[in-house]
Amino acid sequence: MPSSEHADGPAAVVVLDNDPFAARALAAVLSHDPRHFRVMWWCSSAPEAIQRCLHARELPQVLVCDIALSGMTGMDVCATIRKAGSRIGVVLVTAYDPKEYVADAVSVGAQAVLGKDEAMHGLMEAVQKAAAGRGVCGCPDVSAAAGPGRNEGGPRVVPRLSERERAVMRFFAKGMKADDIAERLDLSRNTVMTYSHRALRKLHAENREEAMEKCGRYDLFK
Repeated sequence: MPSSEHADGPAAVVVLDNDPFAARALAAVLSHDPRHFRVMWWCSSAPEAIQRCLHARELPQVLVCDIALSGMTGMDVCATIRKAGSRIGVVLVTAYDPKEYVADAVSVGAQAVLGKDEAMHGLMEAVQKAAAGRGVCGCPDVSAAAGPGRNEGGPRVVPRLSERERAVMRFFAKGMKADDIAERLDLSRNTVMTYSHRALRKLHAENREEAMEKCGRYDLFK
């Protein structure tokens, strides 16, 4: 039977990142302090990570998980683990502004959201506190953001899109093409598509049509 019990000692940590090089780098940051952290494994496959976090012979205490993955998001991974009843600490990392993901992190039961550029000085603190089941000071504290009476089973928090992301999705909803939106906002086409992809990830949408429907539902076009 899988065990999640760990004697006093280094926190048992695992890492999931879509980019194997990034996964290895995050693992290396934690491995530099073997007194406090024991990196059990790292991988770049979300299904593999979920399986190992739930059913391995020895279960980790903390999962460090990138938000941008292939096929599913880090939010989805955390939600799946929580639905299975696991209390593993989850520290989400992102290359974008972590404050934009706090609301979604609250809704799936993560302990912290950390920018990848903060990993060298913030990751260790985040993992230590997540292992203890606490939110993290020094980066968006999702336990505090949850507010009174908030838990994983509560109503979903409305996703937060940046002003640019909302503008791009608003123009797509009006039937405009990416090139037209780029001209209207004085951006490159690639930048417009980047904002669109970010919005899809935050909304957990499979395609732009679903994202626009969710924007309407959450009243995000204002």
